[in-house]
Amino acid sequence: MAGRAAACLLLALPLAAPAQQVRVGVLGLFHPQALEVRTEAETFRVRLDPEGRGILVETPAGARLLQRLELPGPFELAAPGKLRRSYAGSLELTAASGELRAVVGFELEDAVAAIVAAETAPDWPLDALEAQAIVTRSYLAAGRNRHDGFDFCDTTHCQWMAGAVGPGHAAARAARRTAGWVLTYRMNVIEALFSRRCGGRTQSLAAVGLSPAVPGGEAYPYFPVDCPVCRRASPSWTRDLPAESAQEALLRPGSEAARLAVTRRLGWSALPSNDYRVTRNDGRLAIEGSGEGHGVGLCQRGAKELAAEGLSAARILSLYFPGVRLGRP
Repeated sequence: MAGRAAACLLLALPLAAPAQQVRVGVLGLFHPQALEVRTEAETFRVRLDPEGRGILVETPAGARLLQRLELPGPFELAAPGKLRRSYAGSLELTAASGELRAVVGFELEDAVAAIVAAETAPDWPLDALEAQAIVTRSYLAAGRNRHDGFDFCDTTHCQWMAGAVGPGHAAARAARRTAGWVLTYRMNVIEALFSRRCGGRTQSLAAVGLSPAVPGGEAYPYFPVDCPVCRRASPSWTRDLPAESAQEALLRPGSEAARLAVTRRLGWSALPSNDYRVTRNDGRLAIEGSGEGHGVGLCQRGAKELAAEGLSAARILSLYFPGVRLGRP
């Protein structure tokens, strides 16, 4: 990886080493009142204390009232009747805002592998997985403290994560081969973003109304670039939405905040991307667009196809992130 990267992107050194621990809030999507924990030694249940004094840890030997439960990994965590996942990191359980808060402490590279596995597919070429791993690691290194009490969540609000992956998984291999590599802009690690399909041209931060700041430095503006893969073939989509329920799409077209407002109200498929045109007609909005996601940064569809054509991870990243440098502490 190092040799191929240096041929395409300049090295930015010295860099501060990315923090090696990442705290991820998990299963919060279910707003759990109770969770099941399974370790190598035992299986037990944790639930909110009905009197609001903390959490109740219920084992065959009896129940204990605690303010905080901390366990080393590995373990399984389940929202009963909904979802069960395995984790290798440490577990912290507390009560917060009327629900259980489960936070898993990951080693950075384990978190990278878990996210890459969830955000990609098994048929991706290795170079595309490596590009995704570098983007993910950069995001984790630069975008911490997105939530109160932990750095990231395991949903698409931050980055999707479905639990631990084994060392033989292709995503784990991509993480190992790129270990430590991050994208930088003017000596700052960038909060690297990606979307499923850009529709033919990626978006700048300003175009979608986003402006993440870098303390003490300058945020990467995400220069819009043409995507050769999506330019060749990018299926369009159409939607017919009630104007009163999707007014943000008309008032703030292209805004990521507007898209999220509409999709939270009408469902995630209501407005697939920020690249669209709107026509108002008798209380309805006729919308035609292309792409999938906010369109900023790496285009996953483009990365996959370009890697299949023989481009290295570094070449792919230089296309979608012009002006950045690839650095490793």
